[in-house]
Amino acid sequence: VGPEENLKTLYGYEKTFFTIFSNKLTETFPCARISDRATIRELLGKEKYLELSGKESDKENQRKIAEAYDIRYLIHAEIGTAFKQLIINISCIPYHFNDRFPIAMESVHGPFDEKSGILITNKINEVSFLIIEKLKKFEICPFKGVIKITKSSSSKNK
Repeated sequence: VGPEENLKTLYGYEKTFFTIFSNKLTETFPCARISDRATIRELLGKEKYLELSGKESDKENQRKIAEAYDIRYLIHAEIGTAFKQLIINISCIPYHFNDRFPIAMESVHGPFDEKSGILITNKINEVSFLIIEKLKKFEICPFKGVIKITKSSSSKNK
């Protein structure tokens, strides 16, 4: 979550956004694994501690680090205020391709004052719903399952 020109960052709502969006995303796309900066930092810190203290690396921790860095899509979100308006921008960038152009973008806004907690949560829900609806048009989770093909033919002998 970061600032955009003329957008005063609204601190304290990053975790709210992350929680709401992550829950909605994993509900819709069961294959989605969510990694945030804090989690990656914590995993790397644990690995660094083990290495510096001469202890053997934790295999489970290494697996989690590998999963955290297997980034296929990057979600960029901005939550802030400008001109007494709450503004939430979100985009999804296909990180596993060289093309870094967003495949989906959404923005919501509404009136803002210091007592806008419920409005902010509602707008986070709204923008999460909108971006996920757009992401449904893409193959986020690869198909897994059985494909049955039936071939039949007939011949007409005269």
